[in-house]
Amino acid sequence: MGVNGGRRRVLVAAAAGAGLGAVYQVPLAGAVFAMELLLKEVSMRIAATCLGMSAIAVVTAQVVVSPQPQYVAALIDSTDTGVLIWAGVVGLLLGPLGGWFGDLADHVKKHSQRGTPTLVTLPLAGLGVAVLAWFWPLVLGNGRSAAQAAFLGLTLGMAALLFVAKTAATMLTLRAGAVGGTLAPAIAAGATGGIVIGRLGELAVPGLEVPIAVLAVLGAAAMLATSLRAPATGMLLVAGVTGQGHMAFAALALAVAAAFATSAVRPKLYRIKRG
Repeated sequence: MGVNGGRRRVLVAAAAGAGLGAVYQVPLAGAVFAMELLLKEVSMRIAATCLGMSAIAVVTAQVVVSPQPQYVAALIDSTDTGVLIWAGVVGLLLGPLGGWFGDLADHVKKHSQRGTPTLVTLPLAGLGVAVLAWFWPLVLGNGRSAAQAAFLGLTLGMAALLFVAKTAATMLTLRAGAVGGTLAPAIAAGATGGIVIGRLGELAVPGLEVPIAVLAVLGAAAMLATSLRAPATGMLLVAGVTGQGHMAFAALALAVAAAFATSAVRPKLYRIKRG
């Protein structure tokens, strides 16, 4: 018996979400990714297919993938009023940056080098990243090292430099012809952005107690959600990879909602939008 086009589309999207869920050991986020970003629709049948496939993939992948969270990070307590206030602040400030990050990523992917010229552009991009890495080694890789450093806490200067350097390295590599996503780089950018906001708060109000490590997690969720234009996926994925419990979701949801509010009204990057 054949599989019609509609069912094939659901199965392919569910498989993609299952792959994401298996790699990061986040079954719910993988299923939501498939429905929110790939299918852009939800029904009982679709949800059951995506959740079932993602759950199976996560369990079978544990043969080679550790079920432990990808990152060591602070646990968020949404019963803390101060954390909720910071969640709103971080979301509001990082929302436009997340939107611009997504715009820029779309632009460089659309205009990325292809064919024979990549024999020149990719080595040159690699050389450029190597120069950055000489000064800031954390720019190397897909962003996991940079994000982990941020989740453990960074100085203001290092967080700001890493935010700029990692974003530049990601966009340069994609523009040169490399094929890949921006999920991990967006998490790194958001985590370092959250650190910058917290450190600036400490400077502005001496003696202020700022939960720096918590702000890194909130920033990662806000930036990922807005750069992907997928609030549920961004929130659930960051919650999963940082090992958050149910107490974190109110603060994460607030950060993501605030980020989407400011991202929606941000000035557009005209040249990039023209594509």
